[in-house]
Parts: sequence; C-alpha cells; structure tokens
Amino acid sequence: MATRVIKLIILPLVFITLYLVTHAHAETTMCVRLFDYQKSEQSISSSWRLVNDDVMGGRSIGRYTVNENHLAFSGFINTNGGGFSSIRLSVPSLPFFGFDHIRMSVRSDGRPYTLSLADQFSVRRGISHRARIDTEARADFQEIEISKDMFSPMFRGRMVQAPPLDTNAIQEMRVMLSDSVDGDFRLDLQWIDVCRL
Repeated sequence: MATRVIKLIILPLVFITLYLVTHAHAETTMCVRLFDYQKSEQSISSSWRLVNDDVMGGRSIGRYTVNENHLAFSGFINTNGGGFSSIRLSVPSLPFFGFDHIRMSVRSDGRPYTLSLADQFSVRRGISHRARIDTEARADFQEIEISKDMFSPMFRGRMVQAPPLDTNAIQEMRVMLSDSVDGDFRLDLQWIDVCRL
C-alpha cells in the first residue's frame, strides 16, 4: 500500500519535471506550454470567445478556425464604427505565477496585432494589459517573444493609470487587431509558452 502511494506521488512529479525540462529555452528559463495546435489532441479551440466591434455598433467581421496545425484568426476590419476584432481565452492563473515573458509561434499579414492579459482587478474594470505582437508578413511561422515589461494598461484603446499586472492572478488572454485600417486580416497561431527565469 505504501509503495503504491509513493508511486502515485512521485510519478506525476517526474512527468512535470520532464515536461518543464523539455520546454526550457535556456539554462535558467523554464516554460509551460498553454496550448499547441500542432498536436492532434489539442481541443482548446472551443474555449476561445470571439468579440468584435459589433458590441459597440461597429461593422468589423472576425472569425477563428482550427486547421491542420494552427488556429486561424481572420476577418475584415471596418473603421466605420469600433474598428476592432478579437479572440479571448480564459486561462489558468498558475502558469503565469511570476512569469518573465511569453513566447509564441505565429504567422501573419504584418498588421500590428496585440496580445492582452487581464488579471482579477482589470477584468472587473474592463482594463487589459496590452503588448504588440511584432511580426512580419511572411509565409512561414516565426517565434515571437514578449517581455512582461512590454504590457501596458489600456481601456478602450487608450493607455490608462492602473495597478501593475498581477502575474499571480491572470484570468484572461486576448489576441486583437485594432489598427484603424480597413481591410482583410489574418493571424495564424501554433502555440504559446509562458516562461519564467
């Protein structure tokens, strides 16, 4: 009985350790993969929520689909109204505890997409901490790194005064396009890692 209990305790710890080691990008950096659409068992697609500017009378169109190895976020921005489209995901707070940066594999049309994080405080007040996903228009996927220090508090597209992002209470992640330019857009997303030093 004691041997069985020990195995039940030790084996999960071994698997977690191996996972973290295989996702370490440097000797002192450990990363947790939130999701990976390259894996056939990935089922997080149903958890995303689509929020377009029609919530404020806008006319932009957005959608997302899961393809062979990535999630495709696409649509059309119409600046005659709100002028934005976004997808949002409720996330577990544990992987973000004390995080240093986020790494992601993306392919885009080169438009200035943003990644936003919202903690308990900001979710209640409609604020998000936003950072630019700095990409180039290209046919292959590229790895992007976004430091925690790059996130700024925003409310309805404007920077505001707010408490620092509470990395121990992250509740939501958002990918958004709001660049004041009419036209088609597309961002493909393969995976996202949350990393700490």
